[in-house]
Amino acid sequence: MKQNHIIKIAIVITATLLIIPSVVYFFSFHSNGISKDPANWGVFGDYLNPFVALANLVVLVFLAYLASQFEDKRNKKTLDLQKKIQFNEIRYNAYKDILEALYTFDGALKHYTYEKHESLELIISRAKIERAFKASTYFFIDFKHPDTTNELLVLSLEIYNLFNSYFKENNEPQKKQLFEQILNKINTFSTIRNQYIDLLQLHIAIKLESDN
Repeated sequence: MKQNHIIKIAIVITATLLIIPSVVYFFSFHSNGISKDPANWGVFGDYLNPFVALANLVVLVFLAYLASQFEDKRNKKTLDLQKKIQFNEIRYNAYKDILEALYTFDGALKHYTYEKHESLELIISRAKIERAFKASTYFFIDFKHPDTTNELLVLSLEIYNLFNSYFKENNEPQKKQLFEQILNKINTFSTIRNQYIDLLQLHIAIKLESDN
């Protein structure tokens, strides 16, 4: 029930409790005219007292209801604000996880280029990318770029496989060709990664602006 409607009901009830008894009293004793005797007015006051008390009770109940409604609205706003702050913090952490995963893969590539025994780090960093992308679907529901994320995952796997082939290859011309393929894949990965991050940053900025 709307607050304005409740206010009207309270006013009608209060007015009814005061006006109707007064009208009944007037028509019952108006034949004697308007009395100038204070005692008669005292009797009229005594007659109205129960109705005034009821009217006061209606006003008090109404004020209590308004206070309760105001408190509920304030609590709801506070709760909504807390939820929004917590969700934005979680969303920011998810964004950081994506950045960390994508750039950690770059670091793992550099290690793997010079030290073959770092292949485990490359596998772990790729797994982090996949996990970060999956988590992002919960916190960036409106951010739909499955082709980009799939392409980054495919490229990271292709780069890993090319590195394995490179280190196993003994033929120098073939190794050179593999290395050129690796560099091309890494450049493509970096370009797509930067485009993805730019789009994600723009999406976050728009969401934050709309939330405010």
